Amino acid sequence: MSSLLRTLSLRQLSHPPGRNFSRYFTRNHSKDYVWEWKSTLKVGGGEEGGGVGSKLIGGGWSLAVGAVKVEDFPSSGLRSRGLRPEVAFVGRSNVGKSSLINVILQQKIARTSKTPGRTQQINFFRRDPIEKHPYYIADLPGYGFAKAPIKVVEKWNVLLGAYVREREALGRVFTLIDSRRGLLETDVSFIDFLEGHRVPYQIVLTKIDKIQEDSLASMVESISSNLRSMRVRSCQSRLFAVSSRTGAGVECLRAEIAGILFKD
Repeated sequence: MSSLLRTLSLRQLSHPPGRNFSRYFTRNHSKDYVWEWKSTLKVGGGEEGGGVGSKLIGGGWSLAVGAVKVEDFPSSGLRSRGLRPEVAFVGRSNVGKSSLINVILQQKIARTSKTPGRTQQINFFRRDPIEKHPYYIADLPGYGFAKAPIKVVEKWNVLLGAYVREREALGRVFTLIDSRRGLLETDVSFIDFLEGHRVPYQIVLTKIDKIQEDSLASMVESISSNLRSMRVRSCQSRLFAVSSRTGAGVECLRAEIAGILFKD
């Protein structure tokens, strides 16, 4: 086991003085599904309805290309030439990535499947295709277990690496973690890869409708503690928890994404 993995002892954080952590968690309000993990564990404010997040919805997104090699990537150009930031979604196979993209955009645009590993290419979804520099959201192949030959999985990993290293427009990689499983070895390995390339990324816990409130609270504590133990530098301080099925926490995440894409 690597020294990095040995840092993942699930140390419990101290609750804020005089407060029960469960009071920070309210399943009825999406704004309570955002935490700051870098210092004191606390709920961060989120945007509720409308606002910048609404710019992502209302249609207009389409599949620009399904890239199986670097040469298939849409032209990104240089920031000085009007390049717009893009964001990407990544996670273990069967983490609910495609479903979440569909809910965020309110379009059935990413293909969902009960079979892990069905995303076998990098799907670039484009907004405003008639513009010279359109907005892009990338759906990356799932890492970890996938029902595909080893050589095919290795090819996906090479493609992932090329995307992360070479995509000039990449503003954020939203790294999805199953809230029932926590950080697994493959998640840690990918986080380590992102850290090595200084790529900005953000943790999003998925499927929170399938976990009890107390269990989710403990999971947030343990992941927050692990991130601090790993001394990560490229991970954004806000941690999101969402459910594609119930919509819990989605508006907060949508606002975060829109703030990156439409910041100009």
